[in-house]
Amino acid sequence: MISAPEPVLVLTLMVRDEIDIIRTWLDYHLTQGFAQIIVTDNGSVDGTREVLGEYAEAGRIELHDHPVQDKRQYEVVTAMARRAASQHGATWVFNSDADEFWVTGSGEKLAAAAARLPNPTVSYPIPVVNMFGPTLESGFDIAAAVWRDEREPEALHRVGLHAHPTHNLIHPGSPAVEVAQGNHFSSFPQADELPADVDIEVLHFPMRSWQQYRARVRMAGEIYDASPDLQPSPRHHIMRDYRWDAAGVLKMFFAARHPQGRRAEGFRRDARLVERLPANSTGHFPAVPLGPTEARELAQRFSHLGAVVVALEDARVADLALADARFVELQTHNTAQHEAIRAYGAKLAELSDWAEERELFVSRYEQMKERIRRLDQDLTRAEGELEDFRSRRIVRVAEALTAPATRLKQRLR
Repeated sequence: MISAPEPVLVLTLMVRDEIDIIRTWLDYHLTQGFAQIIVTDNGSVDGTREVLGEYAEAGRIELHDHPVQDKRQYEVVTAMARRAASQHGATWVFNSDADEFWVTGSGEKLAAAAARLPNPTVSYPIPVVNMFGPTLESGFDIAAAVWRDEREPEALHRVGLHAHPTHNLIHPGSPAVEVAQGNHFSSFPQADELPADVDIEVLHFPMRSWQQYRARVRMAGEIYDASPDLQPSPRHHIMRDYRWDAAGVLKMFFAARHPQGRRAEGFRRDARLVERLPANSTGHFPAVPLGPTEARELAQRFSHLGAVVVALEDARVADLALADARFVELQTHNTAQHEAIRAYGAKLAELSDWAEERELFVSRYEQMKERIRRLDQDLTRAEGELEDFRSRRIVRVAEALTAPATRLKQRLR
């Protein structure tokens, strides 16, 4: 019996300025059985592009450049996903960010787990969980970032987080696929969940250090500021943190979002990734923790101001929601008015057509009346001529009949 061919897995990555984690990300995912890793650098200036160049020159990744920062991630990722199918024959495509590590529950490679996926006709949602480590000023130590964020929604809200991350996805390879912004959906129908025997999830490391996270927030905020045609959601967490950074309160929230104390309430230890990382793939950028004095000051400031700032943000979001609802209402009314105007215009055009037709009909009616009048005149004249003709003929007949009698009378005399 001929066995089915092994699926071809391709991983894509769009990245900008992730120097503290990019080597670790590459070293790990290169061990997971992908046929190719396609990377697009988005104009990195912190050394990320140079690291990618090293791996590309060694033939370990396929590297492209897209230096324009315009928040149109979906276009770049879609192009890579299509290339995965058209150039590399991908059966399944994984689209990733540099702070996302794809893992299996059992420790098997991703390729082995993906081989159990059914025939590629739908995409599959992949759960994403945020991971945290110590509160750092700079650098990153992934070996210490072993805390899964499992806090309840109320606890997330207190530290200015809206919710846990939206799922990622694995989608079938196709040269016509479209990937949505954020890598959460594609043009393929999406299953409700992964098959029970395919245990894949994404470990997400969004807040590795204060310097890294602040740079990320400012970069995204400045792009949105420079792109008025892009409208982030009122609950967009990066734009909210961009405002908080400008107000000087973001750092206390950054610290408060990390595990607090030895119990780390709301977090659960998960060292699977650390145990599976290749040797020498960590420690590229030494971790520098927040100073103890600053950490205490931030904690104290958060205890005094955190709830107030969150309440103000909630009020702002509510006001924006009301404004958006009013705007939608006005748009709907405006659309209805335009539809009414178009309907009136169509009716007016119809009436105008009727008026033109009436004028044409009246003109033709008058022409017909004139023709009938002339025909009546012709008929009257013809009748007169006929009568005259008849009269003249009767006279001639009468004369013709009386002439012999007259001649006879004359003879008899």
